[in-house]
Amino acid sequence: MIYQINGNLFDSPATVYCHQVNCIGVMGAGIAVEAKKRYPEMFEEYKTRCKQFGNKNLGDVQFHFSKNGKILANMFAQDGISGQGGVATNYEKFDECIGKVYLFALRYGVSVGFPYLIGCGLGGGDWDRIYDIISSYFGDEDTPTCYIVEFNANAASTPAAPTTITTEQTPKVTIYTDGSCSGNPGPGGWGAILECNGHSREFSGGEDETTNNRMELTAVIKALKNLKRPCEVDLYSDSKYVIDALDKGWVYNWEKNNWVKKDKKPTLNADLWKQLLVLIRCHTVHFHWVKGHADNPKNNRCDQLAVTETQKRKGDEYA
Repeated sequence: MIYQINGNLFDSPATVYCHQVNCIGVMGAGIAVEAKKRYPEMFEEYKTRCKQFGNKNLGDVQFHFSKNGKILANMFAQDGISGQGGVATNYEKFDECIGKVYLFALRYGVSVGFPYLIGCGLGGGDWDRIYDIISSYFGDEDTPTCYIVEFNANAASTPAAPTTITTEQTPKVTIYTDGSCSGNPGPGGWGAILECNGHSREFSGGEDETTNNRMELTAVIKALKNLKRPCEVDLYSDSKYVIDALDKGWVYNWEKNNWVKKDKKPTLNADLWKQLLVLIRCHTVHFHWVKGHADNPKNNRCDQLAVTETQKRKGDEYA
């Protein structure tokens, strides 16, 4: 869930303070200057990392644990300074960074904060595009709390108390998912059932223009996003596309090859696969294929949910 507030990022209720950095070891403007002044040990670590690894840092996040219980997340998504031979915000690497922050927040149950217009100063980024990336991870109601903080020197916020992370037995969860699409591409829907400790919840949604495979992937993503902490998951789907790519490891090869397949063609639905990999790395997931429209009542129920969502989105041309 995303909250937009006024104040100073470093005085906000967030536990993790996130901002974008370059790979050359310079924090010379904007919020980076304040980060350097408030957390000098973080800055020294950051400079050392830039000196040693340079642009290899792109897409990674430096998490610095401060003595006051706060955590700084330096997101390497820019490899220079605009106007000085550098480049603007690298959106692909920014997405990778946000995925790592999301994984951290989900695993440890902490909130995160981003400055309003992050990546749009010296990085020269497009805020709408950047916000879309952030909301793709933190925009749902059941995702970790996220604050977008617009600077206002006169708006003070109450800092949150340091977060205590407790160790508990890993919950065991069973998930069933299915996707549907009319026309392929066309209007589509997805459905999911989540079971844990004798309780069951149903989820569903859809899009006006999509494909069946995207709805199959979205169903899995939405279900996993509803898990509040790391779980052991048995995931059932009738999609060979989803299950084989995960169970046989194809998706990890696509990721390793920068989302290019063996035939040199780009991986379809790479945006969704990236989200899914972030989520499954937060849990222990066992993948199971089930035959669709057969004798599995939970799979059949997911199919009903998905088809219902598809029907809601059908226009007159589909009647």
